[in-house]
Amino acid sequence: MTPVQEERATELGPSLVCGCESPQELIGEAGFSGLEVIDVTARFRRTCSAWLAAMKELGPQLRRELGDEDFEDELDQKESMLTGIDEGLLRRSLIICERR
Repeated sequence: MTPVQEERATELGPSLVCGCESPQELIGEAGFSGLEVIDVTARFRRTCSAWLAAMKELGPQLRRELGDEDFEDELDQKESMLTGIDEGLLRRSLIICERR
């Protein structure tokens, strides 16, 4: 990614979305091997979209439980993640490995 894309991904994604270390480095440091990375972005997008729809449908109840500010923050976060996925800046991966 370009620096501009990284900055945008950081704005749209969850915390530490542009971490310094790759999954390969992290699993090696943790004592794992046999890395397999499966892209599950499409499934995650569907899940995130369904979550967002449910939040909007249950808005009044969730606002009472979470408070307006937290509810709006959650909505914004989900909408931002969908935007990041649609812009090709965010993806979700399933990482499978085994302990050495």
